[in-house]
Amino acid sequence: MSITNRKSLLIFLVIPFLKPAAIENFDSWKFIDTIFDLWKVLSFLIILFLFFRQHKISRIMLLIILSQLSLFYSTIISRGDYWSVLVNSGSIIGLCMLTELCVNNGDSFTLFKGLFWVTIILAAINLVTVFVFPEGLYTNLSGGYTMNWFLGYRNNHIGILLPCIIFAKIMSIWGTRNWILELLSLLISSVTIFITWSATSVVGFTIILGYLLLFQNKYWGFLFNSVTFSLITFLFFLSVIIFQIQNGILRTIVTNMLNRDLTFTGRVYVWDRAIELIKNNSIFGYGVLETETNMILLNAVNAHNQFLQVSFQQGIIGTILFLSILIYAVIVLYRQRNNPIAGVLSVSLFAFWIMFTQEAYNLLLYYVLIILSCKTPQIINQHSSFSKRKIRSAHHKKNLFSSPPPFSQPNSHAANQKFD
Repeated sequence: MSITNRKSLLIFLVIPFLKPAAIENFDSWKFIDTIFDLWKVLSFLIILFLFFRQHKISRIMLLIILSQLSLFYSTIISRGDYWSVLVNSGSIIGLCMLTELCVNNGDSFTLFKGLFWVTIILAAINLVTVFVFPEGLYTNLSGGYTMNWFLGYRNNHIGILLPCIIFAKIMSIWGTRNWILELLSLLISSVTIFITWSATSVVGFTIILGYLLLFQNKYWGFLFNSVTFSLITFLFFLSVIIFQIQNGILRTIVTNMLNRDLTFTGRVYVWDRAIELIKNNSIFGYGVLETETNMILLNAVNAHNQFLQVSFQQGIIGTILFLSILIYAVIVLYRQRNNPIAGVLSVSLFAFWIMFTQEAYNLLLYYVLIILSCKTPQIINQHSSFSKRKIRSAHHKKNLFSSPPPFSQPNSHAANQKFD
């Protein structure tokens, strides 16, 4: 048996990388925070050993590693928060390696189960804190924000909730009995998002929900696929960030439906400032800076746009790597566009891309979805093999119970005598 086929071990390796933000913000939880950090180092070393013992680095994995090295280099030359980069980049590389390892070993379904149970438990605990502490569980130590719960600030909850829905949906595709888990993930996510109300998260969730309800039929693959999704994102970025059409034809949608002002709660000013800073340091960027430094440069904790954030932190080199990763996933998914698993992964990335135009996120599970997208052909083959085994097993059981036992067969000689 493959070691990655053991769900308990998989969950053990995944949990420390998804450490809830609340743990870092309570002095009384410092011991737990330290345990999580040591656990993360142990998990990373185990994954590193398992990965290089069995596999070579794939192209997509190499691109992700180079992207994180670019971020680290930009941070070093800018004398930024290099320790934060080491921790976050190590988490991204470690979890992506584990994802690729599971798929390469033929353990995709075990991977989806493990990731689902970790994310759904985190989402459920977070929802409990939302109900118990409606005004927020704590005040963020760096930004001073109050609307924080178990998973952190309200804008960041979607980074766990959206992947949880996707993992549940793929499990449902794998086996019909898992539809209850899909419904559970949608219920917890919808209640959390609409109580805490992050407009960006509402948009991302609506994209996923709309696709699942209306367009997941394979016949829509010619229209709703990774290429069309990426083009829509590009046009949306140009329209809202560069040309800022929200001041014109989108005025009603922005002000009435999303309950936002025309500057998207001041984001337009931050975007303009980020673009100016990017022009001044376009090659390597500014790296990951302390919150206080970001507030001085951007008048915000980040660029409030993931694409601008990458350019601001990593310059043109990091931006090319980031977009290369995106394009790689788009190409692989487009080739499998009529498959439901590819469709679900495509719309998950699309939801993230649209949210990226309004917010900058922790990219940990986004990169997991990228790896899964680039490994879609292998995942589809494993699902097909699973379905064939299931059909053969069902036929075997049917034949076993439908065939009469030997002693029940009629005696042909006696029958012939009866009619003579």
